[in-house]
Amino acid sequence: MKKVERKQITLRLPDKVYEALKVEAKEKGLTVNDLILLRINPLQVNFREGFSRVLSQRN
Repeated sequence: MKKVERKQITLRLPDKVYEALKVEAKEKGLTVNDLILLRINPLQVNFREGFSRVLSQRN
């Protein structure tokens, strides 16, 4: 599998938004970071190995 180059950024979120993301990520078995990556780039989900489970959960 080809390694994807990544860029580190800082993202500031309101507490309520972050808490909602934490709940959703936990329900889906993801980290908050992985959930945010899916939200901003939903068509390319293979940021790391293991995302095939996300594809199966989305249907």
